[in-house]
Amino acid sequence: MARRQLAFSILCIVGSVAGLFAILRRVLIGFDTVVWVAFGLMFLLVWIAMMVMRYQPVTSEPIVRLQSAPRWQELSFARRHVMLILDWPLFSAIREREAVRLFNEELTCVGLTPSEVILVPLETAHAAPYFLRTVARVAARHGLRINNVMQGVFGPRFKGKKIELSRSGNDDRIWNNLRRALTDGSVISLRQFYNAWESAYLSTLTDDERGRYYAGKR
Repeated sequence: MARRQLAFSILCIVGSVAGLFAILRRVLIGFDTVVWVAFGLMFLLVWIAMMVMRYQPVTSEPIVRLQSAPRWQELSFARRHVMLILDWPLFSAIREREAVRLFNEELTCVGLTPSEVILVPLETAHAAPYFLRTVARVAARHGLRINNVMQGVFGPRFKGKKIELSRSGNDDRIWNNLRRALTDGSVISLRQFYNAWESAYLSTLTDDERGRYYAGKR
């Protein structure tokens, strides 16, 4: 096991123990300094574990194992969390493979209201925060803003299991062009949504601006 994986596992286990201790003491004794310290330690360890998780590279070894690994939907809730703690590189690779599938396959339903474009993942698994953030990364672009997002302790949180978009800025052209390219109730991939946004955005640019846009993508 890699050193970072071992460190991540230890941090998760100790953080879980600290949190369980704090809850039991709260129930049996009530709030006191020890409970607050235990909760503080739990959140600190979780934050450190997330930093380790965020900056840990996925090596070739889990990528090889990924070829025979189950799909994200085939992992039970318990198995995902065991793998999260004890085999983070493979867990990350399986989850990222599912995010790529969400991007490439028609798994997102489009809803249009007078003031919003709503993106709703069709599969229950994709309503999890990680996959909603994947949708948000594709959707939150120039001319668009997300309405149902708030800042949580460990990153952005979404109200509900969808992404609600509205116009951002004073220029209506991107927003109007995008809405014309989409159909209420249609099922699309995130790639198709990105392509629709890109086409709507490029239509507002001059030839020189388009050239700079394409040059920046190389």
